[in-house]
Amino acid sequence: MLSSSSSSSSLLPESGASTAFPNITNWSSQSYSTQSSFSTETSTSSEGNVSSSAFPSSYVSVPAVMNSTLIPSDVMTTSAVTSTTVSLNISSETQAMASTSVSHLSLSSVIQNFTMPATPTNFINTSVASTSATSSTTPLVSPSQPSALTMTSSTQRVPVVPVSQPLTFRVTNLQFMEQLKNPASSEFINLKKQCEDQLTRIYKNRYNNFHHVNVYRFTNGSVIVDADILFQNSTESPLTDDIVRALYSDVSPNNMHLGNLSLDAQSIRSNTSTIGMLGPVTVNISFIIQKVYTSSLQNSSPNEYSALKNSTVTWLEEILKKVLNGTRAAPPTITFSNQSQWIQTNANFNFNTDFFLNESQALAEIWKAKRNINYILVPPSLIVNNVTSQFDHFNILLGILNPPYTTGLGDKTNTEFQNLSNDLEQSLRDIFADQQLVEPIVTNFQKSSVSTIASTDLYFPPGITNEKAVRQKIVNNLSKFQNRNVKLDPFSVIPGTVNVLFTILDEFYTTDLSNGALESTQKFQSFVLEWLTPALTSAYGQSLQGNPNVSFSNETQWVRVSANYKLNATSSASSKSVANSLTRWNSNSIMVLKSSILVNGIKPDLVLYNITMRITNWDFTSSLQDKTSQDSQHLRGNLTEGLRVILHGTPHFAEIVVNSFQSGSVIANTNPTYFVGGPSETEVRQVIVNNLKELQSRGLSVEASSLATAPPVTVPQPESSFPGYAVAIIVMCILMILAVPILIIVALRTDLCSKLAQACALKPPYTSVRDGYTESINLPLWRTHSYELPR
Repeated sequence: MLSSSSSSSSLLPESGASTAFPNITNWSSQSYSTQSSFSTETSTSSEGNVSSSAFPSSYVSVPAVMNSTLIPSDVMTTSAVTSTTVSLNISSETQAMASTSVSHLSLSSVIQNFTMPATPTNFINTSVASTSATSSTTPLVSPSQPSALTMTSSTQRVPVVPVSQPLTFRVTNLQFMEQLKNPASSEFINLKKQCEDQLTRIYKNRYNNFHHVNVYRFTNGSVIVDADILFQNSTESPLTDDIVRALYSDVSPNNMHLGNLSLDAQSIRSNTSTIGMLGPVTVNISFIIQKVYTSSLQNSSPNEYSALKNSTVTWLEEILKKVLNGTRAAPPTITFSNQSQWIQTNANFNFNTDFFLNESQALAEIWKAKRNINYILVPPSLIVNNVTSQFDHFNILLGILNPPYTTGLGDKTNTEFQNLSNDLEQSLRDIFADQQLVEPIVTNFQKSSVSTIASTDLYFPPGITNEKAVRQKIVNNLSKFQNRNVKLDPFSVIPGTVNVLFTILDEFYTTDLSNGALESTQKFQSFVLEWLTPALTSAYGQSLQGNPNVSFSNETQWVRVSANYKLNATSSASSKSVANSLTRWNSNSIMVLKSSILVNGIKPDLVLYNITMRITNWDFTSSLQDKTSQDSQHLRGNLTEGLRVILHGTPHFAEIVVNSFQSGSVIANTNPTYFVGGPSETEVRQVIVNNLKELQSRGLSVEASSLATAPPVTVPQPESSFPGYAVAIIVMCILMILAVPILIIVALRTDLCSKLAQACALKPPYTSVRDGYTESINLPLWRTHSYELPR
């Protein structure tokens, strides 16, 4: 097929569609258009000839196409390629048209000899051997020339174009008009586009190698459409029967309408192929039957083979007759083979019909009629002409607690396998009867440490449900299995979860740990799981699933770990027992705060004491409140190690943790922790008091009295202490100091001082005054004084 147009449109497939021939674009700048068709299906009478009725007066002959005037100068360079030969048989009638200017050429010819270039190029170099024409402007074919035309490699290059098949049909709801004879008219252009758009939709959807459609002519009666359906040149074009059948299969269900155009069914033609004269349609159907394969199915004579074949053929033929609206063209062939101990079935049918098979419709009809046979199909194995059904597929591992696993469950031919799988499948059909379950298929049984695992595939129509809903519905209907004496483990359907929380003491939290994408965080996560996963596996066994979800958070500057695991089976291990086992698990690689462990919210059996002590030879600073500071780490490390030495010999000792520091001088808050059965808090305090020298040796002076609590702890008395009477003296002095100013103020205001002076003056008693002087009375026996008090 050669084509040239003023629009210079590319006729080759996009790059990558054909490895042999890359794109060819803008290879001609001529103002006229030519097409030639290389049919892959021709009749004997027409092979190698072109009917003159196919060309209007405006058509151009092949020699003109291959004339050098069609080749632009930018592609005239000589290319070093291997010899290429093309032989074409052209009728003398065609040769006689060499001097006629036309716009279309339809050739029913066969490429007889064609040698490809060693290296793929956009063009194949050719020249034309001719005895009567040597000039590039002279027609290369004339009536006197022989019908065989041979092209050999030279300086000219012509494009390799898509292969094509012709198509003709009549439009009955349009009247022919003269404008449709003119390719430049708007009527021609619009109808051409309308036809090409509809035909492109049909053939593009059916053939992967479809290239494009070219409607090149309209003729009278009502309107007859002539077109070429082009396909990529690296592939063979479909048969002309398929060209006709594709169009008819599309328009027949739509009352013979191609878009808005009404077609005459009997007018649809491609070469000699017409409706009613088409060859049979071949249908290939394959599927797996969920039934034990036996060697007798290899031989067509046994009754088992005949019975299975007859039931299968009868079932499928009824479906195909309905879908194809046709009749059997030949007896079908059917074979059976072994597919993992089940029966692989392959059937071939031939039907006389004007329609293509709608594979999706055939698949849907087969599933609708699946109850008409006495066996079960494995859904994804059903294939019709290389087309499969679409399903939502959910694989559910069912843990069976009862009956127990036996070796017979590993063999599909064993009745134990067949009976148990049937019980499971029928239970699932009952559960999902209202959700269009296509089929449940139990594929195998495996033994686990706690149950028998049945690998079960459930197939639903797309969009009906989702896996979460499927699993939940199974768990909600466990009684359906129990009715058949099958006990399922619900954890195998909806996995249980194990959440473990704990704090790491030898790692400080940073914001980087909140970013799981960082390599450092991932490494730390792996480091933590190297300790945790083996510990949990020892408790839960094979039911513990890998790849837990791990996150980190800030726990007073230490790292708090949260790990979530899944269990696919019920475990006998309780959360309490797992938590207890974690407290005793070897943690040399990381320092886990045992008292911080929680398993599903359950704490381990530990006894934790809160004991504070005053360190007198340290001055408190704010840096001690920062766990990351050197001062804090140094003091915490010394105190922790000293207390560990003191307490490690006590019964059931678990750990000692120094949580924090506060002022006064430095008060340390500690948590000695014991397993059940350890000493009392008073006993622990007494042990520490009795061994303060251990702390003293590490430069820590701990005040023994700060460890005393009720009931009393025997604390050694210090050599000196502040006396109690000194406090009373100090208080009295203060009161006296406060009283003196008060007394002075009172005395000044009342003239108390002078009054006291007068009162204290010394006067002789019993004096008398006579004649102006004073006379004393002598009393030898008494000596007294008298005082005159103020009035």
